[in-house]
Amino acid sequence: MHNTQVSLLAELNANNREAWQEFCRLYKPMISHWLKSHALQATDVEDISQEILLFLLENIDSFEHNGRIGAFRNWLRLVTVNIARNYLRKVNTEVNLSNFSLMLEQLEDADSNQSHLFNLAHDRVVVQILLENLAEHFQPETLTIFKLHVVDDLSAIDTAAQMNVSIASVHVAKSRVLRRLRQDAKTWLDDLCLMI
Repeated sequence: MHNTQVSLLAELNANNREAWQEFCRLYKPMISHWLKSHALQATDVEDISQEILLFLLENIDSFEHNGRIGAFRNWLRLVTVNIARNYLRKVNTEVNLSNFSLMLEQLEDADSNQSHLFNLAHDRVVVQILLENLAEHFQPETLTIFKLHVVDDLSAIDTAAQMNVSIASVHVAKSRVLRRLRQDAKTWLDDLCLMI
């Protein structure tokens, strides 16, 4: 497992097959879910997802981090927009192109609601990577409490009731996991849209 997204991208640049499989495992569901949420047919979702991943595989070495927060996420968002747009032009699909084209235009605008939703989906992938990296440092119950309370935004009271622990235990779990997350990912935690 990769400790940072930066190292995963570096390994992709080095043509590391395992890194590519890990990247696909993490990002394909996010891309597919996002496309499905816009009324595309399953075959179109699969084809567009594959085209995006193929483009990334062939062009990851052209991505250069510019030092700005969210650089990779923004690049991925624009790649997704362009490939989806080109795909829909290429195939005569029955999707309501005017609605989908409008959504793609909104996604191109970094300040739009569509971009915000895409960023949140990306950030959930990042959080998933970070949490998987923490599995060796915490008991499963501690991570489950953290996920329920912070990632899924369940109140401390509801999390405590669901996990059959005290409210104080929820706050302690949150504090401990956040401290470790900040340690492990200090170079890119600030890039997250999620309020953790």
